[in-house]
Amino acid sequence: MTEVATKSYVELPPSTLASLASRATVGAELVRWIGTGAVLGGLAGWFYVPVVRVLRGLAYPELAHRSTSIGRVSHLRLEVSSKLNAPQPSDQVVKRADVEDLSSRENVRVAERNESPCAPTMRLVEGDYCTTVVHQCVEPFTDGSGRCRKFAPSSRCYPPIVHMRYCIDAYEFPNVAGTKPLVMVDFTQATALCAGEHKRLCTGREWTLACEGTDRLPYPYGYVRDPEACNVDLPHRFPDTEALSNPKTQDREVARLDQRVPSGSLPRCVSTFGVLDMVGNVDEWVTPDGMEEAAGAGGVTALKGGYFGPVRARCRPSTVSHGATFKFYQVGFRCCANATER
Repeated sequence: MTEVATKSYVELPPSTLASLASRATVGAELVRWIGTGAVLGGLAGWFYVPVVRVLRGLAYPELAHRSTSIGRVSHLRLEVSSKLNAPQPSDQVVKRADVEDLSSRENVRVAERNESPCAPTMRLVEGDYCTTVVHQCVEPFTDGSGRCRKFAPSSRCYPPIVHMRYCIDAYEFPNVAGTKPLVMVDFTQATALCAGEHKRLCTGREWTLACEGTDRLPYPYGYVRDPEACNVDLPHRFPDTEALSNPKTQDREVARLDQRVPSGSLPRCVSTFGVLDMVGNVDEWVTPDGMEEAAGAGGVTALKGGYFGPVRARCRPSTVSHGATFKFYQVGFRCCANATER
């Protein structure tokens, strides 16, 4: 079986954001809320992309000096998977990155001053990414969720193979240990938030390699699904779509649905590159960059990793059915950056 890749949150009223934007020095243009939409059906709803420094001192005081943006749109989440066939298999040996201390948060520019390839709270990933990897599920769930309890302890790689070297956040945004990841953020806003950190949104291939590691594992920790290792397989809570669509009730509804855990609170949910919480907890936005990803179908957005509910939640699958303005109670992201030369 071949599978292809795939919250605490703060919201400010437009009037506040407009005031802040007028004083911003970055020359950003505030986009006011542009229309409304239903949670179902993929319609966009209340959406704005302020590129101003507004989150610091609100949800995350320790991030007060950085430029961030946040907005509001609700939608349903779908997951899709596809299958590929490719040429001859090839076994590859790739380089593992050491797990660094996860205790501090610095800007990428600090890493450059210290002649380190990555900032202290980013992990270095260097290795050969395989475009198509075959895993054999020997113990699937029977509920139609696409989950697998156990894979055969091997994987097969089909070329092409791409060597990659880059940095990725150790945790989901805001990349702070002990803090719940940000949710209710769309692809466009996630892109802007990463840019405010002097980083960028991860590509699908970058995310996958950081998750599956040197052995191309289906789960960051191995071949057997462990619901105690990562925040996965929790009972589904059905959302009230009207409550999620209504600005007056959205916060309360998100709180009711929320089953996130603080970043880094599950230390066994870590990849061989030292990246934590890559499966489960929250879905993560990525930019598709390969035929095996959503880019192969013309997609420009994708979600990786699954969330805390009873979904696939492993390294290769991608969810490619949502557009750039989609946001939901379990959707977040993490950032990547180019590794500096030593």
